[in-house]
Amino acid sequence: MDKKELIKKSFDKIKELLSNKLFFKFFVFFLLFIALLISNMIIENNIYKSNDRSFFAITYAKIMNMPAIKINGNKVSYVDYFKFYDYLNNFYKKQNENENNNTTINPEAIKNEVTSKLIKNSILETLSLKYNIKPTDREVFDEIKNLDYETGSIDDTAKIIKDTYNMSLDEFKKNFIEPIIIKNKLDTIISNDPIINKDKIEKITNIYNQIKASNNAVTKNKLGQEIDMFSTLAKEFSEDKTSSEEYGDLGWLSRDSMEESIKNAAFALKDGEYSGVIKSSNGYHIIKLLDKIDTIDIPKVRIAHIFVKSMDINTYLQQEIDSAKIKIYIK
Repeated sequence: MDKKELIKKSFDKIKELLSNKLFFKFFVFFLLFIALLISNMIIENNIYKSNDRSFFAITYAKIMNMPAIKINGNKVSYVDYFKFYDYLNNFYKKQNENENNNTTINPEAIKNEVTSKLIKNSILETLSLKYNIKPTDREVFDEIKNLDYETGSIDDTAKIIKDTYNMSLDEFKKNFIEPIIIKNKLDTIISNDPIINKDKIEKITNIYNQIKASNNAVTKNKLGQEIDMFSTLAKEFSEDKTSSEEYGDLGWLSRDSMEESIKNAAFALKDGEYSGVIKSSNGYHIIKLLDKIDTIDIPKVRIAHIFVKSMDINTYLQQEIDSAKIKIYIK
């Protein structure tokens, strides 16, 4: 079969197919679908490229559920993104007015702040679901109540929020109050999670084992001063840099100035004794009693400690953000 015959046969086949009504309808539908797909891509690209805020663009973005950011598959919508942008933009304008400051507001700086804040809020929301925590109505009320003390009443608080951010009280709760409550709750969970803090626990345990294995042996330093193993390791490994310079010495402390776990251990020790590993809200400690005033009126202890900081929520959040799959559509 020569080339002409092959072409003719192909055209005949196409004619035959097009004469089939069902195939013809499918073909037309397919062409329309491709045309709509291309049109949609062009429209979305133009909206993203120009950060279009027109009525058409916002309506289109709502209907098509256009994302501004995707974080691990979770969407921050185009509409919500620019709502948050307007909140912050209004805040900085009001701040400039109150300070009689003529500094030009940088839209790019606000966009970067909005992007960072919304990514963080999305990660917080994911973690809150993972650990099954959420702000209670009481907790939200208490936070608002704290603002009321400063403003005078809930109506005054709502008015100031409206004036400062151009947002309602409910929007303020959702975007600012609730993430703060979630973050504080997560901080406690993360700090006490033995899996997340595995490396921290291993570090403080190894330090304790060195002290115990040496029977807290006393040696001489470069200056010829006698120094025990506890003090040596405190200076070298304690993450409390202020006290580590003093071989872990925290000075004199009253009962009221210490957390319960530290207080109970400190007042149970004898002079020169050291504790096991103690957990506080900030991390892990081994403490040594240097001196004690155990009178009824002013009970005090002078203690030294070796401290390893537990994972905090800010560090953990940053790790989660760094490892997240994030796609930013806003140009």
